Amino acid sequence: MSPFVLPITTIYAAANISILIMLAFLVVHHRISNQISLGGGGIDPLERAIRAHGNLAEHAPSALILLAIMELNGFAAWQLHFLGGAFSLARISHLHGILTATQLTRSMGALFSVILMTSMIGLLMIRLVMD
Repeated sequence: MSPFVLPITTIYAAANISILIMLAFLVVHHRISNQISLGGGGIDPLERAIRAHGNLAEHAPSALILLAIMELNGFAAWQLHFLGGAFSLARISHLHGILTATQLTRSMGALFSVILMTSMIGLLMIRLVMD
């Protein structure tokens, strides 16, 4: 076993934070091009970029904390990769929907994000009660 702590959570934290950084750059790009320093100024692409960034910033920390708790409590690597990968894909789907005004990918991304986080909570509670 590697001495590195939480290697699987690290992968999904790095992926989601990388996406968050790209979205921050997108917000900055729209702010500079539209000369808007605060808020969205009614500029649709800027408003969408702000919400895509904010929404990922609101949801990713909770999912990553749950994933880390699962990893620390010895859940199987395949479970962690499935949940971390599926959550990351759900967030990409959601941000795609926000940025392109595609309701289906936005809704599916939001729905699967909540389902996955709820599943992580459920699995942790089952493990807590069973041990």
